[in-house]
Formats: sequence, structure tokens, C-alpha cells
Amino acid sequence: MQYKVEPIANRGWGSVLVFGILTIILGILFIVSPKSSLSTIVIISGVFTIIVGLTNTFEAMNDLGDKKLKLLQTVLEVLLGVAMIAIALINLDILMYIVAAYLIIFGICSFFGMSIPHTPIGNIAKVMGIVMIILGVLIAIFAGTAEDIIMILSGVFFIICGASAVVGAMGIRNAVKLFE
Repeated sequence: MQYKVEPIANRGWGSVLVFGILTIILGILFIVSPKSSLSTIVIISGVFTIIVGLTNTFEAMNDLGDKKLKLLQTVLEVLLGVAMIAIALINLDILMYIVAAYLIIFGICSFFGMSIPHTPIGNIAKVMGIVMIILGVLIAIFAGTAEDIIMILSGVFFIICGASAVVGAMGIRNAVKLFE
């Protein structure tokens, strides 16, 4: 029995390889230059959020539902995007305080409100709540250092993901060669 490898499968390993290499490069950039990498990510996210908000404005005009609510959402998205860009350009510590507040609030909610009592899921939610509260407090106390640590850990994660993609690409290439 002879198998024919589809052309897309034959080329697919190259795309996975390129993705892996680019992901490794991005991870290295995160580690080498954490503050500027974080600023760039926040600015790009802010621009994207503004674009989404503006796009949703056109959608709101054609929406059959509550246009006022949809327009409010779009205004908030644009304001959020502008705030993200401003924070990235002014002081990233503000972003860390926002992340810290989010973790503390969500941690409290997880600990008290989102758990099912006397079940493994409830216990996990309580533990996760405590971890989020502790992490939020630590980020609030060490905001400047937290930026670097988050980006360095992200860089390590990206390098691991990129290396996995490169290994996967080689596996795909070898599998394709077997069926040719």
C-alpha cells in the first residue's frame, strides 16, 4: 500500500520550524531586554485594543440590540487602548499595580466566592485564591522587579515553546519523508 503525502503536509514542517525559530528569538529578546519588550507588547496591545474599539463602533451602528451599550463598550475599549499606550510610555510600574490589584481581587473572589465547599475543586479554588493574593501582594511591593521577572519567565517559556516547535518540525519532516 502506497501513501501519497499532500503538498501542504510536505511544506507544513517548514512553517512550524520558522514559527519555532521566531519564538526562540522572541524569548531571547524578552530575557535580554525585559523592560523594552514589555513596553512594546503593551503598546501593540493598546493599538490593537483601539482598533477593536473603532471596529466595534461600526458594528454598533448596525446592531439591532442596545446601541448605547455597544457604543459605551467601544468608547471604553478605545480609552483602555489609549491608557495602555500612555502607561507603556510613562511608567510600567502602574501596569504592575493594576495586575497586582487584579490578582488580589480575583484571589479574594476565588477564595471566598468561587469555590464549592468540601470538594477537591473547592479546595483547589481556595489554594489558587491564596496564591493569587500572595502573588498580587508581591507584585505590588516589588513592581519594578516584577516587570523584569515576568518578562524573563515569559522569555524562558517562549524559548521552551520554540524549541518544542523546532523538534516537532523535525518530527513532521521525518514523518513526511517516510511516506514519500
